[in-house]
Amino acid sequence: MGRIALNFDLTAIPEHATVTNAELSFYRIGDYYGYDMDGTYEAHLINESWTSSTATWENLSSSYEQTVIASLDYTRGTTGWFDFDVTDATAGLVANPSENLGFMILIDFVLNSSTNGHISKIHSSESSEEPLQPKIVVEYTATPIITDNAPDKLQQMAVNYGTGKLQVSTVIDGNYTIMFHTGNGRLLYKMDEHYLQAGKHSITCDKMSFTKGVLFITVQGNGQSAMSKAVVY
Repeated sequence: MGRIALNFDLTAIPEHATVTNAELSFYRIGDYYGYDMDGTYEAHLINESWTSSTATWENLSSSYEQTVIASLDYTRGTTGWFDFDVTDATAGLVANPSENLGFMILIDFVLNSSTNGHISKIHSSESSEEPLQPKIVVEYTATPIITDNAPDKLQQMAVNYGTGKLQVSTVIDGNYTIMFHTGNGRLLYKMDEHYLQAGKHSITCDKMSFTKGVLFITVQGNGQSAMSKAVVY
């Protein structure tokens, strides 16, 4: 393909949320019928409505913003995941849902009309290999849910689920339990209790062990509870 159009439903993310990381990924199978030149992928925002059933090479040929939001080089014959940092662009789409019309990935075949042969094959959203379908992983923080047994001594906690790390900020020394739940409340994982002093902490946690969907992260201790949420697409 010389153009790749991708769209993801971001409505599960609150408009007031702060997007801390967003990564758009697709799996490159290889080159198309022996076209094996090195090249570059550029990511743009689409600016016209479309669906997978109506999109064609012609009607999406210029339906994107000129600003490049991310780019990646590739080497001929390369297979595997290509991951684009689209944090800023995704934050804008979350804040303005009506503007979420998708992403366009352009290849040298399109970027340079004098270049012939830069065509890639990828796993699409219709691929029978679901784990290799295009995806976007969005990490964000919303207003924490905070409780305390002594309202007059309410202490704030903050949770931020970052790339491979769980960032926890507390103001009271003590033992804290960290739990991960699905959107419907099913417990996925409960980490061993941690003793945390007041301050900021970075705790290793393998996010890749979680499947697609809404993920709630709760830290409890000393009569407090703070919750954050990430969405894995």
